Amino acid sequence: MTVVVSKLMFYLGFAATAGYTFFWRDINDNSTNYTTPSYSAVWVKVCVFVAFISNAVWFIANTGAMVEEGIQGALDPFMLKIMLSSPIGEVTLYRAGGLAVALITIYLLKFKPLKPFLRLKSCLLVLCLFTLSYTFTLTGHVSELGSIARILLMVHVFVMAWWFGALIPLKLSCHYQSYEKLYKLMDRFGTQAAVLVTLLLSAGIWLAIQLVGSFEGLFSSIYGQTLLVKMFLVT
Repeated sequence: MTVVVSKLMFYLGFAATAGYTFFWRDINDNSTNYTTPSYSAVWVKVCVFVAFISNAVWFIANTGAMVEEGIQGALDPFMLKIMLSSPIGEVTLYRAGGLAVALITIYLLKFKPLKPFLRLKSCLLVLCLFTLSYTFTLTGHVSELGSIARILLMVHVFVMAWWFGALIPLKLSCHYQSYEKLYKLMDRFGTQAAVLVTLLLSAGIWLAIQLVGSFEGLFSSIYGQTLLVKMFLVT
């Protein structure tokens, strides 16, 4: 249960980072005054910080699950060292670094309103998102596949984070944006989503076929049927 909850909290921080990265200009109180924190800045920082802590909890919980000795085994220094050298440890370190850089970058926004810094901030946040996306390729079935499958998985989770991360910023924009700005924002989001969600579904279907071995396997195996239900709900 701890593993599942901590993973969900990481997903929340991942999505919050993506939403802030691509919509922070649109949801700022005053688009010409970057020293004013956006309405979403506080909750984004909280989400990213919680994700950072949850990432450590996820690592410790996985250690405990491996040794099957409860909290004492989960905190054993020797076992923690072994787990750090495993794929789970690699995922934990990459995610910790990505979330830490994202949190620092978001926090520093109000201190450096200059345009060159704003571009640097955007680049750093995108780099953090790619780093977090990359961690999904280090474990699981896709880690055993080739480079194309890994790239598609990164695209899949990247778009997922962008999509869900946009929901809160868009909702907040409805409260204080003018009709003209809100219309343009929603129209742009809808246009982008039409392309990106199609890409998300296409990558998901291709990965599913690769994982079950054939197109027929999507219908004949429990794993494939579960994926089909997931894709149906997303569609």
